[in-house]
Amino acid sequence: MIQRKYNLKYCCDDICIFPSRTLLNYDDESFKDSFGLTAVSTYQLKTNQNTNVENEEQKKKGRIYFYRLAQNEENDDNGFEVNHILSYEKNVNIHSLCFAAFDKKPEKICVTFSNGDVFLLSDQQLVKSWRAHDYHVWSCEFTEDENTIITGSDDCSLIMWDMRTSDICQKNTRSHSQGVTDVKFEKLGQLVYTACYDNMIRVFDIRNLQKPVRTLDVESSIWRIKFLYKNNTMKKLLVAACDGGAKVFKKINDDFIFEKGICNNKELTYGIDVIDVFDREKKKKKKIYLSCSFYNKEVQMWV
Repeated sequence: MIQRKYNLKYCCDDICIFPSRTLLNYDDESFKDSFGLTAVSTYQLKTNQNTNVENEEQKKKGRIYFYRLAQNEENDDNGFEVNHILSYEKNVNIHSLCFAAFDKKPEKICVTFSNGDVFLLSDQQLVKSWRAHDYHVWSCEFTEDENTIITGSDDCSLIMWDMRTSDICQKNTRSHSQGVTDVKFEKLGQLVYTACYDNMIRVFDIRNLQKPVRTLDVESSIWRIKFLYKNNTMKKLLVAACDGGAKVFKKINDDFIFEKGICNNKELTYGIDVIDVFDREKKKKKKIYLSCSFYNKEVQMWV
């Protein structure tokens, strides 16, 4: 159920909240100073004012906006109510975030580009770059080995790379009928999850990326996927399902069963995340989901 909607100035293409329940090593204490901090990335295609120039690539502008999930106290005819709102954060100290929760070496970053390039950076310095794909590289993911990454591209391929040599370890060009939009490594199960424009989430054993061990039909194109952990076990799968809205699937044994979600009037849902907050009325924690959609420039808060 949607509790609130927020309209932004630009198209929204991803959302992250701290501390997200999608973190494997979830720790409230590590994120105490930045609890509820929410980042929304946006995208703007700037209008070309020079109509005399043919075939000129349109300029793009991206910004990241920070908000804070805060408690809002309201009095109405039904009595006193405490709910949650997103409030704009003007001054954000990025150094207050505990990036160590994301990776053993947070200074090591992999960046992908629309021209097919992949960059490896360490301590903000470029270490390596190479042409990994012929088209947009939508996603990259480190495996448990810091020297190995996996990339997914609009060329329908999934490739594992040795970062020390830029050599291909494994390559799959047959499983995906459309672009690979997201790649996630689930290290507890040593599995690789891929999202695709062809409506399918595919799960691969990391030792063999040639054939998926299972698939999930989401019934709409997929832009992003995230894992929801509990007690160091992956319990749910969060899906930003483009025109299918935001969806949550519960993992039962090796199957994923649809649990809940929100429709978004066929708008393109590009981001999803979840956080635990304390419900003072019920005296226990509850989950608040956040999702964002592109063309209508909207963030949704739901339970």
